[in-house]
Amino acid sequence: MLLKDAIAQEQFLVLPLEEARAQKMAMIKAARKITEHEGVTVAPFGLLPTDAETQAKLTAVYVKALNDPTYTKNWKVGPTTWVDLNAPTIIAIGDAVEAHVQAQFDKEQVLTNQVVNATTVEEIEALNW
Repeated sequence: MLLKDAIAQEQFLVLPLEEARAQKMAMIKAARKITEHEGVTVAPFGLLPTDAETQAKLTAVYVKALNDPTYTKNWKVGPTTWVDLNAPTIIAIGDAVEAHVQAQFDKEQVLTNQVVNATTVEEIEALNW
C-alpha cells in the first residue's frame, strides 16, 4: 500500500498521547541517571565520580568534615592516586557533587513538566535532554 493510500484510509501508526508521554518520561529518567552518574570536574582533581556509591561515601565524610574542621581523609581520586583531603576540601567537593546531582534533577523536573503539559505527540517528541 502506498503512503498516500494509507493516509487517505487513515491506516498509519499514530502514537497515542499517553504512550508518547510514558516513553518520553522513561527517556528523561534514563538520561538524568546517566548524566547524574557521569561525574563532575573539581579542580585540582579533575573528573570525580558521582555514581550512587561514591555519593554515599562522600556524604559520610562530608558530615564528619562539617562536624570536625580538623578532619582529614585519604581519598582515592584516580586508578592509582590517593590524596589527603582536609575538611574544607571535602566540603567543597561535596558541594560540587551535590550541585551537579541537583542540576540533573532540576533538568528532569523541567522536562517532566513540559511532557505533562504537552497537548500533542509532536510537542512531546520535540523534547530532548
